Amino acid sequence: MKALGLDPMEKVLMPAFTFVAVPSSIVHAGGTPVLVNVTKDLYIDVDHLKDKIDSTGSKILLLSYMRGHFPDIDKIIDICKQKGVKIIEDCAHA
Repeated sequence: MKALGLDPMEKVLMPAFTFVAVPSSIVHAGGTPVLVNVTKDLYIDVDHLKDKIDSTGSKILLLSYMRGHFPDIDKIIDICKQKGVKIIEDCAHA
């Protein structure tokens, strides 16, 4: 996140279904975690992701794959490209 130029207290998007290390990494980098809802299948909710990008102005998504739950990455990449959001993939649980 620091290598991407994270500003102090900048909002960083992340899935709400997570492990403490994910939001902690954002805080330790100086950012502010912003939870994005997940679907009943525990994938990040792409509609809520779009809303959160628009409402927060965040330019970074820390995308963790908790317990091997892989989202529709092609759709997420498209959304993030359109909105100028950089993706950091956390594949530790994949």
